[in-house]
Amino acid sequence: MASCWRKERPLKRVGWSAALIVSCVVFGGCSGTLAYTPPNAPAPTGSTLLLAKRPDEVWQWVVSTAHRVGFIVERLDNAGGVIELSYRGNPEPYVDCGRVVSQVSNLRGKRTYRFPAAASFVEYEFMTGQEIVVIDRSMQLESQVSVRIAARGPNETHVWTRARYLLKRILVVRDTEGRSRTTTQAVQFDSGQSAAFAGAVTCVATGRLEQAALPVFLSR
Repeated sequence: MASCWRKERPLKRVGWSAALIVSCVVFGGCSGTLAYTPPNAPAPTGSTLLLAKRPDEVWQWVVSTAHRVGFIVERLDNAGGVIELSYRGNPEPYVDCGRVVSQVSNLRGKRTYRFPAAASFVEYEFMTGQEIVVIDRSMQLESQVSVRIAARGPNETHVWTRARYLLKRILVVRDTEGRSRTTTQAVQFDSGQSAAFAGAVTCVATGRLEQAALPVFLSR
């Protein structure tokens, strides 16, 4: 059987449809379709909290407890009332990249793969139009969360969070002849924004990362 070696096929949006369907012609007994459903709109920018505590109490508490909820303290600006936190890991809890459904069919039968496009790792099959390839697809989130602390009274503190997202996607594609090719892509966006990888896969901030930083102040 003839083979065609290429990277993951770019998706294209079709009109105003909420889902995208890319169909591949039957070739050598193989067929397949790929469906992509875009994410919802981004969440509002940042998160805020008003605490009945002095700013120095809030400051001391976040520095000593941030690691308990998965954050690393990167920078402290006491004079400016800013704490920089970072998170590295699975993007799925904090970003929405829509959903993917890949279906392939050959002499082995029909296989269907359904997964969130923000999943940290998934292996699936994809029909290029001439052959079925196997794709190892991984996603990683590297983020910076800025926490601003300001006094609003003798015993009242306002806390405001905003995040910057860096999403990395790695595709390892293996063809029917055992060859493989790796492609690495990255997109960046801030709270309340979105960005698209090559093709039509769009990722948006859900606001949960900014909210996840707030329990640091509530867990005392």
